[in-house]
Amino acid sequence: WWLACRLNMQIGDLQQAELLISKASALPGPAHWSEMHRGLLHICNNEIEDAVKCLTNAWRVEPTDPTILGNLAVALLYNRQAEKAISILEDAIKQSPREFLTQTIVGHLGSMYDLVSSEALARKATMFAVATRYAKDDVDLSPLQP
Repeated sequence: WWLACRLNMQIGDLQQAELLISKASALPGPAHWSEMHRGLLHICNNEIEDAVKCLTNAWRVEPTDPTILGNLAVALLYNRQAEKAISILEDAIKQSPREFLTQTIVGHLGSMYDLVSSEALARKATMFAVATRYAKDDVDLSPLQP
């Protein structure tokens, strides 16, 4: 269900995506996935504040899911809260670096540093040092290279 939902969002069939979210939400399974997909649908509809609310709710339910974290950070960036987006990514990495140093999170963080920080090089260097120590071998760290 969730894959079909995301595919419909990607091709722009938001009504079908919404229908699939409703159907999937009625099935047994993790509730945080429903909230995350509702948040993604809100992003597709340019309802960014609603997206942040849904993704924040999903994150509260499942604070160990890097997919939810990455989507929440992007929604915060779209909502003009780039420093908050960076902060939640950095905090998650500090708390559990092995879990949150994924390719997506590394890419998001590197791009966000470039977008908002006059200290991007220093911030990247600090995070690069952490990432080289804890990231899995298959994670490309180049977005964090100063």
